[in-house]
Amino acid sequence: ITKIRYKVVENGLCTLDSQRTWVYEFYPDGKCIKYFYQGQSRRYQFKTEEKVSGKKFYKLACRLQKIIGAPLWEKNVVEGQVCDGCSYELQITYADKRKEIIKGDIAGGTFDSILEKFVHSVFPR
Repeated sequence: ITKIRYKVVENGLCTLDSQRTWVYEFYPDGKCIKYFYQGQSRRYQFKTEEKVSGKKFYKLACRLQKIIGAPLWEKNVVEGQVCDGCSYELQITYADKRKEIIKGDIAGGTFDSILEKFVHSVFPR
Protein backbone atom coordinates (compact mmCIF):
# COMPACT_ATOMS: atom_id res chain seq x y z
CA ILE A 1 0.00 0.00 0.00
CA THR A 2 1.44 3.36 -1.03
CA LYS A 3 -1.45 5.58 0.06
CA ILE A 4 -4.70 5.40 1.99
CA ARG A 5 -7.21 8.13 1.16
CA TYR A 6 -10.31 8.48 3.33
CA LYS A 7 -12.95 11.00 2.24
CA VAL A 8 -15.87 11.94 4.49
CA VAL A 9 -18.80 13.93 3.04
CA GLU A 10 -21.60 15.46 5.06
CA ASN A 11 -25.06 14.39 3.85
CA GLY A 12 -28.55 15.38 4.78
CA LEU A 13 -30.23 18.67 5.42
CA CYS A 14 -27.49 20.96 4.18
CA THR A 15 -27.35 22.94 0.97
CA LEU A 16 -24.64 22.24 -1.58
CA ASP A 17 -22.92 25.49 -0.55
CA SER A 18 -22.74 24.50 3.12
CA GLN A 19 -21.82 20.85 2.63
CA ARG A 20 -18.56 19.96 4.39
CA THR A 21 -15.99 17.45 3.17
CA TRP A 22 -12.89 16.13 4.92
CA VAL A 23 -10.17 14.24 3.07
CA TYR A 24 -7.49 12.35 4.96
CA GLU A 25 -4.41 10.93 3.26
CA PHE A 26 -2.02 8.54 4.98
CA TYR A 27 1.39 7.48 3.64
CA PRO A 28 3.79 4.65 4.61
CA ASP A 29 6.40 7.08 5.95
CA GLY A 30 3.87 8.25 8.57
CA LYS A 31 2.86 11.48 6.83
CA CYS A 32 -0.82 12.28 7.44
CA ILE A 33 -2.65 15.13 5.71
CA LYS A 34 -6.14 16.45 6.43
CA TYR A 35 -7.95 18.68 3.92
CA PHE A 36 -11.20 20.53 4.63
CA TYR A 37 -13.54 21.62 1.83
CA GLN A 38 -16.68 23.77 2.04
CA GLY A 39 -19.50 23.55 -0.50
CA GLN A 40 -18.79 22.39 -4.05
CA SER A 41 -15.39 24.07 -4.27
CA ARG A 42 -12.57 21.82 -5.43
CA ARG A 43 -10.08 24.00 -3.57
CA TYR A 44 -9.48 23.14 0.08
CA GLN A 45 -9.98 25.77 2.76
CA PHE A 46 -7.70 24.26 5.40
CA LYS A 47 -4.84 21.80 5.30
CA THR A 48 -3.27 20.17 8.34
CA GLU A 49 -0.24 17.88 8.36
CA GLU A 50 0.76 15.49 11.11
CA LYS A 51 3.37 12.76 11.42
CA VAL A 52 2.93 9.34 12.99
CA SER A 53 5.29 6.40 13.15
CA GLY A 54 5.58 4.17 10.11
CA LYS A 55 4.59 1.34 12.43
CA LYS A 56 1.23 3.00 13.17
CA PHE A 57 0.53 3.32 9.43
CA TYR A 58 1.60 -0.30 8.92
CA LYS A 59 -0.87 -1.49 11.58
CA LEU A 60 -3.70 0.41 9.90
CA ALA A 61 -2.75 -0.96 6.47
CA CYS A 62 -2.62 -4.51 7.85
CA ARG A 63 -6.06 -4.21 9.46
CA LEU A 64 -7.58 -2.94 6.23
CA GLN A 65 -5.75 -5.45 4.06
CA LYS A 66 -6.79 -8.33 6.29
CA ILE A 67 -10.45 -7.49 5.60
CA ILE A 68 -10.04 -6.64 1.90
CA GLY A 69 -7.87 -9.65 1.11
CA ALA A 70 -9.99 -12.21 2.95
CA PRO A 71 -12.13 -14.70 1.03
CA LEU A 72 -15.75 -13.58 0.71
CA TRP A 73 -17.06 -15.92 3.44
CA GLU A 74 -14.45 -14.64 5.94
CA LYS A 75 -14.73 -10.89 5.38
CA ASN A 76 -17.18 -10.17 8.24
CA VAL A 77 -17.79 -6.67 6.90
CA VAL A 78 -20.51 -4.77 8.73
CA GLU A 79 -22.14 -1.97 6.76
CA GLY A 80 -24.11 0.73 8.50
CA GLN A 81 -26.60 2.79 6.50
CA VAL A 82 -28.00 6.18 7.40
CA CYS A 83 -30.10 8.79 5.56
CA ASP A 84 -28.55 11.83 7.20
CA GLY A 85 -25.06 12.08 8.56
CA CYS A 86 -21.86 11.39 6.65
CA SER A 87 -20.77 9.00 3.94
CA TYR A 88 -17.24 7.87 3.19
CA GLU A 89 -15.06 6.75 0.34
CA LEU A 90 -11.97 4.72 1.13
CA GLN A 91 -9.37 4.54 -1.62
CA ILE A 92 -6.33 2.32 -1.23
CA THR A 93 -3.50 2.72 -3.73
CA TYR A 94 -1.02 -0.11 -4.24
CA ALA A 95 2.58 0.00 -5.51
CA ASP A 96 1.51 -1.35 -8.91
CA LYS A 97 -0.91 1.65 -9.28
CA ARG A 98 -4.05 -0.45 -8.64
CA LYS A 99 -6.74 1.30 -6.63
CA GLU A 100 -9.35 -0.31 -4.43
CA ILE A 101 -12.38 1.88 -3.68
CA ILE A 102 -14.89 1.15 -0.92
CA LYS A 103 -17.91 3.37 -0.23
CA GLY A 104 -20.38 3.47 2.62
CA ASP A 105 -22.05 5.47 5.36
CA ILE A 106 -20.46 6.36 8.68
CA ALA A 107 -22.66 4.40 11.03
CA GLY A 108 -20.33 2.17 13.00
CA GLY A 109 -19.54 -0.26 10.20
CA THR A 110 -16.27 -2.13 9.77
CA PHE A 111 -14.17 0.23 7.63
CA ASP A 112 -15.54 3.49 9.04
CA SER A 113 -14.95 2.36 12.64
CA ILE A 114 -11.33 1.44 11.92
CA LEU A 115 -10.62 4.68 10.06
CA GLU A 116 -12.51 6.99 12.44
CA LYS A 117 -10.50 5.62 15.36
CA PHE A 118 -7.24 6.15 13.45
CA VAL A 119 -8.21 9.67 12.26
CA HIS A 120 -9.13 10.81 15.77
CA SER A 121 -5.86 9.47 17.17
CA VAL A 122 -3.89 11.52 14.60
CA PHE A 123 -6.05 14.67 14.31
CA PRO A 124 -7.62 15.56 17.68
CA ARG A 125 -10.99 17.26 17.44
